[in-house]
Amino acid sequence: MAIVNTSQPITAASCEETILALVRAYPFMRSELLTRTAFQRPVRTLVIGNGPNKVLYTAAHHANEWITAPLLLKFAEELAQAIQTGGEIWGVPAKNINDLVTVHLVPMVNPDGVDLVTGAIRPGSEAYDRALALSQNYPAIPFPEGWKANLNGVDLNLQYPAGWLQAREIKFSQGF
Repeated sequence: MAIVNTSQPITAASCEETILALVRAYPFMRSELLTRTAFQRPVRTLVIGNGPNKVLYTAAHHANEWITAPLLLKFAEELAQAIQTGGEIWGVPAKNINDLVTVHLVPMVNPDGVDLVTGAIRPGSEAYDRALALSQNYPAIPFPEGWKANLNGVDLNLQYPAGWLQAREIKFSQGF
């Protein structure tokens, strides 16, 4: 029976519930609470495998790209099923992946923003009104469905030292 629901928008709460359900169903998986957001939503990791090679997959950095969270969770579920049944994933024996790799997944890096876009944060709430006020600075971006940032208006993808200052200048020159 499938645990990951890919037929409806995900929220921070349903993401956490899904992660914990996966850990219960597949005892060789583990999870940790990495942190909580400024609005106290959990940012949780899911870990599969015990190998010396480390891989990190992250999803839902941008709020309006929430679909990446259930896709990453579905990948975790399919990998876990293959490990449990001695099967393969993409033609590779899952046991090999489990023994050679430790896969760390953070399915929802931006739970506050995802909850805004997927409707878990209701219009009229303090958090919604805060984001709405910030969105007035960017009238070309539809609110809330086009929202990328967290609830404080921070675009998480622009916080890594990877040439994002240039990306930000380009965005600003285009009116974003």
